[in-house]
Amino acid sequence: MKKLILVLLALVLLLLPPSSAFSGGQTVSGKTVDDLVTEARYILNESASASGKMWTDAEIETWINDAVRNIIARTHCLESSEQHTLDSGTSEYTISNDYVFVKTVLYQSGETEFRALLPSSVDVLGYVPGDEPKHFYEYNGKVGVFPLKDSRDATVSGNTIYVYYVPMQETLSGTSSIPTPASFDRAILYYTISQAFLKDGQMDRSDRFWSQYSQEIDRYRMDFLERKKSIWEIIAPRQERYVPTE
Repeated sequence: MKKLILVLLALVLLLLPPSSAFSGGQTVSGKTVDDLVTEARYILNESASASGKMWTDAEIETWINDAVRNIIARTHCLESSEQHTLDSGTSEYTISNDYVFVKTVLYQSGETEFRALLPSSVDVLGYVPGDEPKHFYEYNGKVGVFPLKDSRDATVSGNTIYVYYVPMQETLSGTSSIPTPASFDRAILYYTISQAFLKDGQMDRSDRFWSQYSQEIDRYRMDFLERKKSIWEIIAPRQERYVPTE
C-alpha cells in the first residue's frame, strides 16, 4: 500500500506544472514610458536624435499605450473594485471609473453574509422571484442587481454590493509609470516593435514580434486564468471521492 501511495504521489508531481512556468506576477513594472521608448529604439537600432528617423517618440508611445490596454483586457492582470450601498427603488449603480468589463458582483447582507451574484441580462429583469439580489447585469456604464425590493421578511436597503471589474487604462506618456506587472515589460516591447516594423513595411519582422507577443500573453492566460486541476482530478478523474463509513 505504501509503495502504491508513493507511486501516486510521484505521478502527481510529474503531472503538475513546474513553478518556473509562471510568467506573471503582481510586482509593478517600475519602468516609465520613456524607459520603454528607449528600449524599443535600441531594438529598432534607431536613436531619438537620428536624422530622418522612421519612428517618432509619439508613435512609439501610442503603441506602448495600445500594448498596455490590450494586455490588461486579455489577461486581467489589473483589477479594481468598488462598493455601493443599496437604496430602495434603485436597481442600477454607476461604476465610477472607465472599465473594460465587469467580472463579478458580491452582495453583502448584514455585516458578515456574502453572496456572489450570477451574471444575467436586463432582458430577464422582473422575472426572477425573491426579495434579495441573486443576479447582476452590466449596461451603459452601470451595474444592475435583481430582484431588489424591501419586504416584511427582507430589508435590502442599506446592504452593500461589491463590483469587481477590469479597469480601462488612462493614456500614459513620458514619465508615467507602466502599471502592468514587470513580467509584461517584454510583451509590451514585442507589441511595440511589431507595430513599428508594420509601419516600415517589414511584414516578416512584424509577424515575428507579434508571434512572440501572443506567446507571452497566452502563457500568462494559461498559468493564471485557466482553472487548474485538483490533485484528486489528476489521480482519479473518473472515480467518486472516497467517504469513510462508520
